Amino acid sequence: MAAVDEAFAVREIRPRIFRARIDTLSYLSEKQIVERYRLSTEGIIYLEELIRADCEPMSKDLSIV
Repeated sequence: MAAVDEAFAVREIRPRIFRARIDTLSYLSEKQIVERYRLSTEGIIYLEELIRADCEPMSKDLSIV
């Protein structure tokens, strides 16, 4: 019975930690970027522009029809 009580025990809520984002493209050389991501800086920026709208949060007031 003690195992059941432990399974439903209230866990302590820890605060979420949000770290500052680092602009990887600004501190890596072009060679390092291509080695790491297999795309040039221009390619990464172009890809980000293509998918930007899909990555933005949706409005909460939109209803599913």
